[in-house]
Amino acid sequence: VRSVPALLSTSLNAQTDLALELQTSSVQVYANAEFAGIVRARSSKAAPWKSVLSPTTNAGALAGGSQVEVGLAPAGAFSLSAHGHALTRATLDGWAGAYDVPASSTPVVVTLSLRRFPFNGLLAMVTLATWAIVWLGFGWIRRLEWLLRLRARRARHSRGPRGTRAQEFEDA
Repeated sequence: VRSVPALLSTSLNAQTDLALELQTSSVQVYANAEFAGIVRARSSKAAPWKSVLSPTTNAGALAGGSQVEVGLAPAGAFSLSAHGHALTRATLDGWAGAYDVPASSTPVVVTLSLRRFPFNGLLAMVTLATWAIVWLGFGWIRRLEWLLRLRARRARHSRGPRGTRAQEFEDA
């Protein structure tokens, strides 16, 4: 058991976005108090962000007039729709997609969907397949070389007696 270094504790406590969750003599657990989810909403510019939408269905009901921020990249690949109609995307924080939910006295059902084919995933699969083919190819080339050398040795030895063992090495 070691004590937590004082300089580390001081530095972590100085961060405004971290909150100490658990503290023992050898462990300190911090949580990001400012994290509000990947998809978050607020009712006005002064209101705090709150995590929204179910992570399994990417849908949920929001208050009319809310602002929604989607922290998924690339932002242009995702679309947020309200009652089946696509909302206009803007940029928030320099890169994240931002949407304004239309004003309504009743909750507005919104759905987040991927509107572009996931080329990054396809590229990753092609890269892995290429590496697998190269790995197998070099493995088979080495195996073929080994088999050809083995056959050459057997052919040399099957020609019949050529004399002593020392003479065979001299011929090689």
